[in-house]
Amino acid sequence: MFFLRKYKTAIFIVTLLIMALIMFSYNLKYGADGSFFKKIVLEAVAPVQKVLSASVTGIKDAWLRYVLLVGIKEENKNLKNKIN
Repeated sequence: MFFLRKYKTAIFIVTLLIMALIMFSYNLKYGADGSFFKKIVLEAVAPVQKVLSASVTGIKDAWLRYVLLVGIKEENKNLKNKIN
């Protein structure tokens, strides 16, 4: 019960976002005209999408830098062997 009181606002916001996404997907599926509704849902979900996109991009870039460093380490080792 303490958990619910502590995170009441966060749970409420997440619930609203989930309900909005469900209603938006229902709206897209059955083709109802709801341009105002679409704008509201897209505006509500845009910040979450930006955060998720930035997180995924950051992880992808970090992985690519790691792979490049592994390749550079091996190249450096081969060059040192050639010098010796």
